Amino acid sequence: MRTWLKIWLIAALSLAQPCLAGDEAAEKRVQTCHGAHGTIALEGGPISPSLFKGRYQDFKPTTVEQNQEFIRISIQDPTGRHLYFHVENSVLKPLNDEYLEDRELSQALTNLYKDIFFKHLKGESELYKSLKAQFSDYKTVRLAFNEDTPEFRSALKRVYEKTAKEYEAALSEYLEMHSKLNGARHPLVEEPKLWHQAGLGRHADEAGWSSRYARKGAGETKSPTLLNFRDPETLTAFQTSYANTETRRQALQKELETKKGILVPVSALSTKKVLSREALEILRRVHPVHALDDIPMVIAR
Repeated sequence: MRTWLKIWLIAALSLAQPCLAGDEAAEKRVQTCHGAHGTIALEGGPISPSLFKGRYQDFKPTTVEQNQEFIRISIQDPTGRHLYFHVENSVLKPLNDEYLEDRELSQALTNLYKDIFFKHLKGESELYKSLKAQFSDYKTVRLAFNEDTPEFRSALKRVYEKTAKEYEAALSEYLEMHSKLNGARHPLVEEPKLWHQAGLGRHADEAGWSSRYARKGAGETKSPTLLNFRDPETLTAFQTSYANTETRRQALQKELETKKGILVPVSALSTKKVLSREALEILRRVHPVHALDDIPMVIAR
């Protein structure tokens, strides 16, 4: 198997060097949106970007204990009787690396979305009463509800759509000043309402995969997308993705098994191997975005 992946992984793991401050690429990245002005339209009134970052950069809607409880519940829920919801900022990396080039601002903008989302979630009283566990990290919100009902799915869709609408209204004036966002080649970057895609499922992994698959639909329809893993079209897409991923995994294991640091066994007694965390981190930084669409499923399992 001739593969760019083999070449990049071996070279990157053995030869990776930190970028020098004087590199031409680094110098080009400096000139982005630093001259942009305007305000961010929060509920309490417009706010300057510097004050906004101070307010939201470290905002966390959930506690460490709540995060741990969500993880415990998601692991100990083999029956699939709960409803899981997953929403994440699917463009945080390109915002950081190319379009905003301000990690503090990107994180604050992501955290604003979480704040708006939880406000609308609390507005759905019956849904909120059924909330069993909640989790958040730097780019995601994950929720578990006591049961999966059509009413709860509809309520979550309302929360998601209201959040996207308010989020875009809050950022539209300010982000118009960032010329690199206008006409961005990334299909989801130009409109803030498309930054966050969401998924539903009977397990946390199902909801997470659905939210990632929703990026494709959002890029085509230019609408915020919430997908249910149990919908036939989404389930078929998952099965195809998983089959493709397993084929790639087997090919990689056959060709790269002797290369130290690239593959690790999925468990102590297993002969099945997947990409190591170090290899994945390198791939995140260097691979073409479209080339490894299915690989997260190898790692998830």
